[in-house]
Amino acid sequence: MVRLYLAGNSAAKAAASVGCVKATCLRELKRLGITRRTLSEAGRKYIVDETFFDVIDTEEKAYWLGFLTADGSLYDDNTISLWLVRKDRRHLSKFKRALKSKHPIHDLTVTYKGKKYPQSRIQIYSRQLYKSLQKCGVVPRKTFTCRPFDVPTYLVYHYWRGLVDGDGCIGCYSSWEISLAGTKRICEGFRAWVCKFAKSKAKVRKLANTKCYKVSFNGNRLAPTILEKLYANSNVWLNRKHKLALLSMKVKP
Repeated sequence: MVRLYLAGNSAAKAAASVGCVKATCLRELKRLGITRRTLSEAGRKYIVDETFFDVIDTEEKAYWLGFLTADGSLYDDNTISLWLVRKDRRHLSKFKRALKSKHPIHDLTVTYKGKKYPQSRIQIYSRQLYKSLQKCGVVPRKTFTCRPFDVPTYLVYHYWRGLVDGDGCIGCYSSWEISLAGTKRICEGFRAWVCKFAKSKAKVRKLANTKCYKVSFNGNRLAPTILEKLYANSNVWLNRKHKLALLSMKVKP
């Protein structure tokens, strides 16, 4: 009965398998000094590293914190959800690997104003991950309230790369440009970070008819300099934006 419980069965199921009741299993666990699973662990169907965001001390943790700040959603039932367009499905696999998660990635199609949009989604239920993310500023209904989290200085560019990969834009129009959209505090935080190593007169501007803001950096010297700072010596990124960053660096004067 105890072996069945330790293999992942509930106390009730483990007890029933040997003709006993749940209370019998619980008494045996207590007698043997075996710590019972928490409610969160007992209700979890898939494995995940619940401690991942407890301390932000690695590139992956800083990056995924930034990315979830941009694109993640937290729900009041302790669920963390990440939706991406189907072409970025591989990025969800990177997220899974980082958290040592066995959660499935679901493909679905969202219809908006008569048009269909292929999406991919991963959802993770974890009270501990939920609480850790909240402490890092990722909260439910965060669209208009987010502010930069104070990650260690040596990891800050990984954090901003996560935000840019999630809510930023990289492109070449008349010249190369990198921009970030979000709350006023997020945009001001990104601008302040950029101005520590590059000269810029960029201003944070409110987007018309919305509560969101945006800051843009233009020029074949300035934009590649910022992108080089964001993506150099890094190991995790959104593939399509990383390719654009590399292209921009080739034209840097």
